Amino acid sequence: MMNNYNYVLAFIFFILSCCNVKEVPENELVIKVKDDILDNINYSELISDIEFIKLDENPDAIITQIDKILFHNNKIYILQRFFNPRVLVFENNGKYLYDLGKEGDGPGEYMYPYDLLVNNDTIELLVANFIYSYKENNGKYIGSKSIGFPAVRFKKTSDGYVFKCGGDEKEIFITDNETNVLSKNMDKGIRNEINPLISFHPQNDNLLFHMTLNDTIFQIQNNKLTPFRIINFEKPLTDEVLNNLYHRNNSSISELKKNMGDYMGYLKVYVENESHIYFTYMHKNQNIAFLYDKRKKEGWSIDPSEIKNNVTFEGYAPFIMDTYNNTFVGYISYPHSSIEIPNGEIKNDISEKLMRELNSEKINVDNPILFKLKFK
Repeated sequence: MMNNYNYVLAFIFFILSCCNVKEVPENELVIKVKDDILDNINYSELISDIEFIKLDENPDAIITQIDKILFHNNKIYILQRFFNPRVLVFENNGKYLYDLGKEGDGPGEYMYPYDLLVNNDTIELLVANFIYSYKENNGKYIGSKSIGFPAVRFKKTSDGYVFKCGGDEKEIFITDNETNVLSKNMDKGIRNEINPLISFHPQNDNLLFHMTLNDTIFQIQNNKLTPFRIINFEKPLTDEVLNNLYHRNNSSISELKKNMGDYMGYLKVYVENESHIYFTYMHKNQNIAFLYDKRKKEGWSIDPSEIKNNVTFEGYAPFIMDTYNNTFVGYISYPHSSIEIPNGEIKNDISEKLMRELNSEKINVDNPILFKLKFK
C-alpha cells in the first residue's frame, strides 16, 4: 500500500559517506561535518530503547503516505497530504477512530491539507489560505478562518503563530492569534517549495526552524529569526553554488540534487531532543543521515550499505520524522507487506520487541508501523 512513498523512504536514507564531528566549544553552536565513514556496526547498537505501534488495518484506515505524525491526549494524528488527502485519528495503541474532516469542498472538507497542530482543546488544520478547526475530543468541525496569505507549514507560539509561506511568498510570517502579521523574516526561498516535511521544531523553551537550502537552524524569538545552530559542511552549498546549480535557467530541485557532486547540504529532515540531533543532507547525489550526540559533542553519518538494519529488517534504516517527549518519532513500512525474518537474525531486544508487537516472526501488514526511539 505504500508503493507511492517507497521511493521517498529509500531516498531519505543515505548511501556512501559519513561524517565525524570534532569537539565543539561550549559557547559555540556549530556542528562541523566532514567526509568520513562510519561502518561495520548493527543499527541496534545505536538505539537504547524503542516502542512500536502497529496501526489498525481496518479497510477505512489504510494509509498511502505519511507527512506528519502528531501525538496528543492518547491519540495519534496522521496527516496524508497527497494520494487521497486526509487526517486519520488513532488511539495510542493504533486502533483507528475516525478521520478529521474529509476530502471535498464543503464545510470542514479540504483538497490539500498542508499541516496540523494542537491548539489547547482544538486541532487546527492548515489548508492554503485558511485554518480549519476541529474539536480535539471528537473531531467535529468547528469552523475556519482566513489567514490572508498562502502557507505550507505553521506552528503555534505563546502569543500567536509562525507560518512558512508558499506560493509567491518566500518568507516566515510571525503573527498574533488573529493571524495579523507582526513581522516577515527570511527573504530567500524556493518558490512553492514544501519540503522539509517538518519545518518547525519545539526544543525545550526554543522554537527552531530550518529551511531545505540553508545550513543554519534558526531560533524564533521576539518576532524574529536568529541563528541558533550552524551546520558547517566541509564543502557547503553556498549562495554562489546555489545560483549556479539551481537558480540558473530555473532548474528544478531534482536537477539541483543531480548536479550537487561533492557539495554537501539540502537539509530535508532536522530534529533534535535533549540528548541528540538528527538530520539528513545530500552528498554525491545521495541522502546521508547524520546523528549527533550533544553530551559527547560528536556525531556520525549512517551508511546503509555498511550498517546492518537488524532492528526492522528493511533495506534502509527506519524513517525518522519528528520528536515527541524526548523520543524520535517515525515509521517503518513493509511494501506489499510480507517479510520473513531470517533464521538466527533475532538476536537483540529491539527486534524481539517488534516480533512480539506483530505476534509473529513473519511480517504481514498493510499499514506502516510507528515507532518512538531513543538513541544511546
